[in-house]
Amino acid sequence: MGTKKSHMNFSYVMVALVTFAVAPATALTLLTHDLRDKGIQWSHTVRNGRRSTRRPLCGIRRLAYATRIVGGRAAPWAARYNAAIFSGSRRCSGSVVAARWVLTAAHCRLRKGDVVYVGGASAKDGGRRIISAIHRHPCFRRSRHSVICDIALVRLNRIIGRDASPILLNADVYSPHEGAIVRVTGYGRDMFRVRGRLRAIDIDNVSLNDCRRAFIGARMNAIAAGLSVRHHICANHFSCGASVCFGDSGGPLISRDKSGSLIQIGVTSYGGPRCGSRTVPDVYARVAFFRPWIQRITRNSVKFKKLRAV
Repeated sequence: MGTKKSHMNFSYVMVALVTFAVAPATALTLLTHDLRDKGIQWSHTVRNGRRSTRRPLCGIRRLAYATRIVGGRAAPWAARYNAAIFSGSRRCSGSVVAARWVLTAAHCRLRKGDVVYVGGASAKDGGRRIISAIHRHPCFRRSRHSVICDIALVRLNRIIGRDASPILLNADVYSPHEGAIVRVTGYGRDMFRVRGRLRAIDIDNVSLNDCRRAFIGARMNAIAAGLSVRHHICANHFSCGASVCFGDSGGPLISRDKSGSLIQIGVTSYGGPRCGSRTVPDVYARVAFFRPWIQRITRNSVKFKKLRAV
């Protein structure tokens, strides 16, 4: 994607966190930098007495390189389970999963002593905590063309108390189904309006085969080859280019089940060479696959539930 200076020049939409100084057209982009994301609320229509889900609107205008979630709107209602993580000049997103635990991306390069804000509608609102321990998944590997096991657990110096509420994690490795509407949230920064508000957007779950074909069609064959059904979920809104971007890394990808519960299914990992792409989906770490590791590290303090999508 570009240097820090280059995304200042192109800044506009999304939440992500760090990364390559320069990303060639064939390289994946880790979504880690100082930014702000935006999102779309679940919307419904009633037709002939029946309630149906309506596809999300595309949101706001886009530029090729963005600094917050592309498309969507402010999401203060999602603050209770979100976390903003600051490490030097970098910012990542994360999700509150237990009283002293935050789930995020392993590539965020966090350190003990970094600051975490939980439950805030803006990046530095909510409860302030300090990272006391970091656990990256032991199989985490990153190259120019692939990231696997991009998941990490952050232990906080004290419990979240009333500042936030943990989100449930998905226990079903086979869900969600292709075409399901899912939601991603995160914090980010727009160089024109430096507010850091939590934002969200609704996007479509994309099958792994379609995801591979999209990357191959964009001449990113090496990235396509690195995708794994065990490790990855792909999602995007191709009709309007809604997606995550720099500063969204580590943020939660969620779905709603039949009981109305919000369940986290993924962790924002990486995308193609451009934010808001209409051809290449974004890639997320599949939470359910890492359930045994998460339960071991947190001593079973994280709650899982099988997703039964609406």
